[in-house]
Amino acid sequence: MWRLSFSSLRARLSVVVLVALLPVLGLTVYTGWRQWQQDGFEAEDRVVGLARQFAFAQRELVEGTRHFLFAMTQLPAVRELNAERCRVFLAEEQKLRIRYVNLGVADAQGRVIGSAVSLGEQSSVAEEAWFQEAVRARAFVVGEYVNSSWAGRPLMTAAHPLLDAQGTVQAVVFASLDLGWATHLGGLMELPPGTVVIIFDRDGKILARHPPVEDTREGGTVAMALQRAVAEQAMPGAVRGRERLYGVAPLRVGGSQANTFVAVSIPAAVAYARAQKNLIHDVVVWGIAVLLALLAVQGAGYAFLGRSLRALVSATRRLAEGDLGARVEVAGNEGELEQLGRAFNEMAAALAAQSAQLAESEERFRQVVETSPLGMHFWRLQPDGRLVFTGANRAADEILGIEHTSLIGKGILEAFPSLSGTEVPDRYREVCVVGVPWHHEEIRYKDQRVDAALEVFAFRTVPGSMAVMFSDVSERKRALEALRESEKRFRQLFENSPDAIFVEDFDGVVLDVNPAACRLHRLSKEKLVGKHVTELVPPDQREQMARDFARVVSGEWTFFEGNSITASGQVVPVEINVARIDYEGKPALLLHVRDLSNRKRAEIALLESEARFRHLSEATFEGVVLTDMGRILDANSRLVEMLGYRLTELIGKPLASLFAPDAQSNLIEHERSGSGRALEFVIQRKNGTTFPVEVRSRIMPYKGRPVRVVAMRDLTEQKRAQETMQRLATAVEQTVEAIIITDPQGKILYVNRSFEAITGYNRAEVIGKTPRILKSGKHDEAFYRELWETLTRGEVWRGFFFNRKKDGTLYQEEDTITPLKDATGRITSYVAVKRDVTREVALELQLLQSQKMEAIGRLAGGVAHDFNNMLTAITGYGELSKRRLPPGDPLAHNIEEILKAAERASTLTRQLLAFSRKQVLETKLFDLNELITNMQGMLRRLIGEDIELAIALEQPSLWPIKADAGQMEQVIMNLVVNARDAMPLGGKLTLLTANTTVDETFAREHVGLRPGDYVLLSVSDTGVGMSEEVKAHLFEPFFTTKGSDKGTGLGLATCYGIIKQSGGHIIVTSKVGSGTTFDIYLPRMGGETKGAGHAATAAEESPRSKAGETILLVEDEEAVRALAEMVLRELGYQVLSAGNGLEALQLVHQHRDRRIDLLLTDVVMPQMGGRELAERLRKADPNLKVIFTTGYTAEAEWITSSLSREIFYLPKPFTPVILSQKVREALDA
Repeated sequence: MWRLSFSSLRARLSVVVLVALLPVLGLTVYTGWRQWQQDGFEAEDRVVGLARQFAFAQRELVEGTRHFLFAMTQLPAVRELNAERCRVFLAEEQKLRIRYVNLGVADAQGRVIGSAVSLGEQSSVAEEAWFQEAVRARAFVVGEYVNSSWAGRPLMTAAHPLLDAQGTVQAVVFASLDLGWATHLGGLMELPPGTVVIIFDRDGKILARHPPVEDTREGGTVAMALQRAVAEQAMPGAVRGRERLYGVAPLRVGGSQANTFVAVSIPAAVAYARAQKNLIHDVVVWGIAVLLALLAVQGAGYAFLGRSLRALVSATRRLAEGDLGARVEVAGNEGELEQLGRAFNEMAAALAAQSAQLAESEERFRQVVETSPLGMHFWRLQPDGRLVFTGANRAADEILGIEHTSLIGKGILEAFPSLSGTEVPDRYREVCVVGVPWHHEEIRYKDQRVDAALEVFAFRTVPGSMAVMFSDVSERKRALEALRESEKRFRQLFENSPDAIFVEDFDGVVLDVNPAACRLHRLSKEKLVGKHVTELVPPDQREQMARDFARVVSGEWTFFEGNSITASGQVVPVEINVARIDYEGKPALLLHVRDLSNRKRAEIALLESEARFRHLSEATFEGVVLTDMGRILDANSRLVEMLGYRLTELIGKPLASLFAPDAQSNLIEHERSGSGRALEFVIQRKNGTTFPVEVRSRIMPYKGRPVRVVAMRDLTEQKRAQETMQRLATAVEQTVEAIIITDPQGKILYVNRSFEAITGYNRAEVIGKTPRILKSGKHDEAFYRELWETLTRGEVWRGFFFNRKKDGTLYQEEDTITPLKDATGRITSYVAVKRDVTREVALELQLLQSQKMEAIGRLAGGVAHDFNNMLTAITGYGELSKRRLPPGDPLAHNIEEILKAAERASTLTRQLLAFSRKQVLETKLFDLNELITNMQGMLRRLIGEDIELAIALEQPSLWPIKADAGQMEQVIMNLVVNARDAMPLGGKLTLLTANTTVDETFAREHVGLRPGDYVLLSVSDTGVGMSEEVKAHLFEPFFTTKGSDKGTGLGLATCYGIIKQSGGHIIVTSKVGSGTTFDIYLPRMGGETKGAGHAATAAEESPRSKAGETILLVEDEEAVRALAEMVLRELGYQVLSAGNGLEALQLVHQHRDRRIDLLLTDVVMPQMGGRELAERLRKADPNLKVIFTTGYTAEAEWITSSLSREIFYLPKPFTPVILSQKVREALDA
């Protein structure tokens, strides 16, 4: 019996090796198990990734549907809810977008207005969940997949509401999709063998499959596992079955919870195939390794074995780390370790060679790519379906003009947005997924960077990546089109030429002919082609033609005359032009042959006609000249007489030199056209004078050659008569006055264009009728009787008419009617010259109104000035008296009433000043929209609940204006109050702002309005309106149509003054019973606007002097000066007072040792006013503070523009409190 001996080194080493290899065996098993597990995880990731791709595809589909439905809501047919137009549009659009099963529009109640396909008996979608959600959310919504009764399969419906300006739902547009997109995507994707795609709902019901099979579930187990995954919301995720592996992802189509899911499954055998293969491979390798180890132990000693193994391990590690020069030393014997070492060295050498070859191959590929004249782009398909740009070569950058480094990492539509809506992105994805190359001969791409026609070839490099080669074919395309066009033109000329054309080779053989050549020889093209040139000439000339043809080929002869022969033997004289061409890639001759038969016959006839021509030309009353190549050959005696030349002077002279310089180009064009029709020219005599002639010309033979015969007829007398008649006709027809000619009975014989423009009648409508068609009813019978009595006496009648146009509009005209008489004095007709003076009369009335308002304004301003001085004294002394009364004094009530009356009087004077445009405005740039927005609440309270307030403000921005914001508030308030009072039973009040430009025409129609840019404020009401009489007095102070207790009549007068002082214009449009509109035009200003807020109200206190400042008080009104001086002294100020500017200067000189801190002066004073006084004092002290005070000033604009940190304004009347506050404000500034 054989026994294992452990005394042997080989046996011991074998046992050691076996023991040492046990961990390797365990590691191999563990590695195989880990590999099995890892392959399972990768397979799970893969199926989950595929499921996510389906979910992503659906999200992209839903997003595209949202954009499409929004675009539908902007269509006029949808916005107008036009059922017929909607149905036509939806049917056409559904044919183009086959992904949608149906497209439709429903109104806000769910009634279907239009549908691309028939919905059967369903005419309302009001009960559909997606419709209710779209109406509720007023935004884009997507419904779940549900079984459709009319489609017979699950459908998902997306909807988008159509909202009006207030956000109310007007209609809902919707699109229905089935699950066909899933099977289409499954067909495009590269799926593992045996892959099945399932789409199912939350209850496990399968809605769609790819590929279609009878059953894809494992006896219900997988279905339960999928439902469990859905219930546990473990998605996206993987589910393992006994025979298949599933990837599940939700298809979220609306809301936060998905009710539809996609599952991608692959067979378990496919999922773990690599793991099984690796495990078998590892076991085989392990067995071989054990066997080799045992054999090696049998032939080597411990020390040798260990040393060799260590060297081999070291070299292996170096090789693994990339050192391709790693080698092991091999002894000379042929043992197993030596063989293993040599095999290792050979393997290392082979790897080094392969690495070098690979590096060389990569370098060659890189050079090919970089030096290729074709552009190359490289793309990679991401798991989410996006194509991402990864690189390009130099040629691509040069062709497109785009640095490719700026595109790396971008998606295809981000890098090239103009590809949106084309097939290119989908084709590229197909190349990446399926691997089938794609070629397109021409793709037109254009954006702000690129405009090129490209030939494209796309191919997959590795799964998931692709390369695109392209070249710019724009120039090639243009060259091909030009070549085709050139060939087409040549062929048209060749085929349609009236002369015969032959194409012959250098041997004289006919290659091609045109139809004219066939007609010349009376042979078909088939019989002519192939003949020799000598066969086409008379027999007696063939030998000579054979000799002469060599001279034609050499180029010596390019033009000559000869004879051709027809099929019937007729000899035809011809003229031949020769040119060299390329014909079908070979040199050839192009012979242009012209039949001279007619010309030869004409030469004979010419000689016979020359004698006849000389007789006729001398006998005519017209000038006749013969020309050849533009020079005179001969002329008749009449032309010599007309021009003042001798015949010898004319012969040889250029014909064009006889014509005026500006007519010579027309003469040349007339000769080129060959037209025989008569044209007018200006011709020049020998003495330099010119006269008009009528010129006719034609070609005729003369002495054996064609010449031009030119006949000239003097038009001088005819032109004079025509010009006289034309001037008269033009004057009548083009005059701005309407002209009518009638017969003695008044029937209209003629009207000019101005009559048509003024009355609206055309000539055909009035000829034969009487001017009574224009009667307005404004004139009585006596008026017309007096008119006819004047005319029948043969006298001229002048006067004014109120007439009516064709459209019923009345107009006023000034008429002059003149009787026309014949030689016997009998009246034959009447001529009426009518001038429309409607606009002139209206402008005259506007001017009179403007002058009246200006005069009233000056009167009102003067009255306000005197009142303000008196009111200042009344108010001031009243306030002082009130302060000094003890509490409870019975006189306090009387003084309070005096002050209230003074305040009311002060308000009236302020309104008078506003009307007279003599108030000082605190102007600034502001936004009128902001002012109106701030006033909305107050205006709504002001007009009451029975009046609707509509405000339409210019968007996005209104031009700035420069005005006093407070005064503009007053204007708006006054207009709104008037509108409210005009609508006692309620109505609508509209405030509108707009940017507008006034042109010259509109400005001329409104006195005082200049052309330019304006901000328009329009206030309209639907009230009772007003008559023309009321409008004529509308802006006059104290004019009112209200009761005596309902208004002062100054509201609109104040508005008028504020608008005019602000540089604006106001236009009123009104009609009794139709409401009123006030249009206010305010000039557009440049600059940055400020807020239009309300001014802060001053506190009711009197600040006192801080350091006994000195105030120079100048006021010509004694009462006001005494009041101001008393108030200021009580507040602790030092006061120097004067009655005018000269007194003030004397006072300053007397107290020149004292510093004047403030000048408080009236503006208008005798001897020297406040403005001149302030200028003189500020020259000596530029830092002097000044307060101007006045109740009225003609220099309001000067005061407004002068306000600054040193210049202030205090309007009269003022109270002691206001005076003290203004003084303190000026001193502290």
